Amino acid sequence: MLTDQYINNSIQALKVTDDIDFAINYMEDCQVHFLPVLKGQELVNYVELNQLYNLNEAQKPLSDLPLYAPVLPFLTLGQHLMSVLAYLKSMDLPLLAVLNEAGEYLGLLQAKDIGEAMSKSLSIKQGGSILVIKIKPQDYALSELSRVIEYAEAKIIGLLIFEIEGQEDLELHVKLNTSSLANCLSALERHGYHVAQYFNREDSQEDLDSRYANLMKFIDL
Repeated sequence: MLTDQYINNSIQALKVTDDIDFAINYMEDCQVHFLPVLKGQELVNYVELNQLYNLNEAQKPLSDLPLYAPVLPFLTLGQHLMSVLAYLKSMDLPLLAVLNEAGEYLGLLQAKDIGEAMSKSLSIKQGGSILVIKIKPQDYALSELSRVIEYAEAKIIGLLIFEIEGQEDLELHVKLNTSSLANCLSALERHGYHVAQYFNREDSQEDLDSRYANLMKFIDL
C-alpha cells in the first residue's frame, strides 16, 4: 500500500498562470477546496478555496498569491499509506502533491482515496467480521491478541490501529475470517479486552452500511 499505486491524476493541479476566477470554478467543479499550484512541473504553492473567495480580483493570476507555507509540504513515491494518512491528519489537509526524486509533480494523493484503500484492505464489506477493540498502548501485543482469537477458532486477516485524539486508548479495527463471534467475544472478554463495536454479515444491511460509513468518517479527513 504505497503512494505509487494511489496517485490521482483525474484532478489537475492549478497553474501559476491561472487566474482566481478560473481556480474557483475549477475547484468547485471538482468538489475540492485545496489544490497545488505548479510552474511547469514544479510545486510552487497551494491555494484554498475559502482564500480565493475572499479575494476580489477575479483576473489576478495565482502567481501573485502569497505562499501557503514557507516550506511547502509534499509526498514522495514509496511512502506507506498509513504514514501518509497520519501526516495528512497532523496537518489537517485533504490532499497533497506527490513529487518524484527530481522534485517534479506526479499527481495528487487524497485522504479519501487512502481511506477507501484501507477499507478494502480490511475487506470490510466482504464475508467475516470486524471487531473494534479499545486498549491502552501498554497493554497491546499483537501476538497475545492473535493467541486469544485463535483459541476461539478464528484468525485475524486484517488490522488497522488508530490513536484517538484526546484519549489514551488505541482503537484496533480487527478483521476476522469468521462471522460467528460468540466464542471470540467470550474469549476476549475473559482476557480483559474491551470490544467497543462489532459487526458481521449477519447484521442488517442498514446497520452494516452505517458502521461502514462511521469507519470511513474516522479514516477520512
